[in-house]
Amino acid sequence: MKSFSKTDLIDCCNGKEIDPFVVYPNTSYDFDSTHFENLEQLEKILSKNKKLLQKIRKKWTSGHGQQETINIYATPVYGKFCSSDFHEIGKKRTGYEGKVYIPISSFSAYSEFWIFPAAKFILGQAFSNLNYKISSY
Repeated sequence: MKSFSKTDLIDCCNGKEIDPFVVYPNTSYDFDSTHFENLEQLEKILSKNKKLLQKIRKKWTSGHGQQETINIYATPVYGKFCSSDFHEIGKKRTGYEGKVYIPISSFSAYSEFWIFPAAKFILGQAFSNLNYKISSY
């Protein structure tokens, strides 16, 4: 969650395309302490209120029986976020065409979400079928 810069936050809130994985010479990371306190609050909410959606078990046919379990969680939250389009550089690098959201403040858990139809859609997804090739490099 701390992988975006103050420059990204400002640009995102101004509706400019951003790529949080690209650092430019004038990139600033000069956040005030309130910003970090807000992010810590969000991290606590995400950790405390997460719901396990799916376990994916991977087993390699070669490699001496290597195994890995991937747990997929979701945590619905209220809060103030900025959103903008993903920058062209990132689109070309990753193939991701969606939005980028940056957390700002006023976070709280939204546990009532799980009773709505959108929750049924999410709970019914097979996350093992998603393309996880998007990376930060």
